[in-house]
Amino acid sequence: MTGKVYDNHLRGHRVATCTPVEIESTVKSVIGIFGINKSILRNMDSFIEDMWNKYSINIEIVSDNDWLDVANALCDPARVTIAVPEKLYKRIVKKRRSKEDWKALHIFFHELGHLLLGHKPVLHHSEILATKYEDSEWQADYFADIILQALGQQEYKQLSLF
Repeated sequence: MTGKVYDNHLRGHRVATCTPVEIESTVKSVIGIFGINKSILRNMDSFIEDMWNKYSINIEIVSDNDWLDVANALCDPARVTIAVPEKLYKRIVKKRRSKEDWKALHIFFHELGHLLLGHKPVLHHSEILATKYEDSEWQADYFADIILQALGQQEYKQLSLF
């Protein structure tokens, strides 16, 4: 399965191909390893703290005054770090969820997807056009979609990129 060919309009870096089935398999493992279930929604602050204590994944909460607003959140695979502005973190850890809070969770799990899918830019100078399955942003979105489904939220299905 190669996916529909883009006309080189990737939303993110071109990365190694990863199909929906492969991403779903990764998410299934992640859900088991990290203990992701509906109960974590009441304790996202503890879940985030455990990212460092159990898995050495650093979640850096940046003061809103210091956040540069270049993105909703940032993933740095080299430092195994996800940086989020304080306002986003507050939405992620809320006990009661509005539509915007689910969007915040999607952003968090999207960034976690970048880390756990091992995203590193590849194939910079290829003559072959990229497919959506090589788009790091599509992959991370799909990863987050599957996690949110497991948490009982169906609303943040990825939009088609075509």
